[in-house]
Amino acid sequence: QRRFAAELLPAHFARAAGRWEVDFAFIEWHTPLHTGAGLDALYQQLSDGSQRAFAMRHRLVPMLLDGYMYLSPPFKQLILSEICAQLNAKYYEYCAAHPDFSGKVTLLAHSLGGVAAFDLLAHQHLLDGAYPPLGFPVSNLVLIGSPLPLFLELRRECGERREAWPSETRLFNVFHPADPLGFLLEPSLMAVRVVGDGGADAVAVVEAEAAA
Repeated sequence: QRRFAAELLPAHFARAAGRWEVDFAFIEWHTPLHTGAGLDALYQQLSDGSQRAFAMRHRLVPMLLDGYMYLSPPFKQLILSEICAQLNAKYYEYCAAHPDFSGKVTLLAHSLGGVAAFDLLAHQHLLDGAYPPLGFPVSNLVLIGSPLPLFLELRRECGERREAWPSETRLFNVFHPADPLGFLLEPSLMAVRVVGDGGADAVAVVEAEAAA
């Protein structure tokens, strides 16, 4: 990613060459969930020996388990806490190494990670302890192949929509038309209110793109 960014900047942003720098930090929450919380052991316990012989099932089921577990409040809390703690640590570490940093932060979140990233940003206004505090502003959230719209509609049916989107954060939904987890986001955002320093005039830019 760093190499691609270094190539793209002068090619598409010539005037920013030498002035802009793009860096990447990666968040990995899969291991704490599967090893620390015992999901791998649960999968082994619930799987018959003959089922493990099917390679496709062996690869897909652990990933599907993440989505099922996110619907469980304790596991959802574990995932959100792990992601938020790593994000804060990465941000503070970067600022310590670059004390003059005054740039913007963009989150790129794939699949279920997009649901978790949205939940973190859209529930910072709640003080009930269910959503850990993020220690920095986010300028852009880019969802890549995320099932977030489906999650939001399920919550709406259950009367569990409490989102308040930060006005300083732009939201992008990128998905391939053939992606089984890609959905239009706009219909699900009609019930999301926007909060920010702009008060009643605060506006969040919401855009959706379908990759060709």
